[in-house]
Amino acid sequence: MKLMDELRKHKVYNQYGFYGTQPHLWYRSGAGGWDSPAWMASRRGMILDDFWMNEGAKDFDGPLGTGGWERRRGALAEAMAWTSKKFGVKEWAKDPFGGYGPKEFVDRRIKEILAAPEGTDMGDRPKKVTP
Repeated sequence: MKLMDELRKHKVYNQYGFYGTQPHLWYRSGAGGWDSPAWMASRRGMILDDFWMNEGAKDFDGPLGTGGWERRRGALAEAMAWTSKKFGVKEWAKDPFGGYGPKEFVDRRIKEILAAPEGTDMGDRPKKVTP
């Protein structure tokens, strides 16, 4: 069975429920028409950027003068460097939703969710903020 199916069985449907208060990165596609594609750094309960349309998340849209995947890779590297410095993230891992989080947390969280009895509500469980 696919990992996403297992997460849904435990009521974890997105990064919000997966990460709780942990810092993480997600990709904003820019499909809303008013925003540009960018990697976003988020941590629930913290305002990382005052720009109202980012809803507290900090955006990284890559080096100017580049385009496509090159710009997207540059933006991801920039977001990882900034978030690592801000929150002390030493290593990153891709999460089941296509974003990135602290490797130690992502690995532990997936194991925690999969070890819980089927149907257990594991969404938004992490409450402790790790410095």
